[in-house]
Amino acid sequence: MLMATLLARMPDLRRRVQAQHVADHWGCCSECGGRVQWPCDLHQIAVAAERLARRRPHGPYSQQRLPEPRALRPVTNRGFAAR
Repeated sequence: MLMATLLARMPDLRRRVQAQHVADHWGCCSECGGRVQWPCDLHQIAVAAERLARRRPHGPYSQQRLPEPRALRPVTNRGFAAR
């Protein structure tokens, strides 16, 4: 569940995992390689993360905008901030 919680905060990565980890014509995951049955663990985690993100569209899993950075004071030629 921890991986789904983390992935819920990263919508671009979540969509990419879901798009890349699809079934091939043998019913295996095309991205994981080998004979990993689809849906693979990563795809299932991405689906769980999608559910978490949809349940909390404005909560801690939403893409929140960060505050604008504060203006920095100019630096003098000695490397110290001007006062």
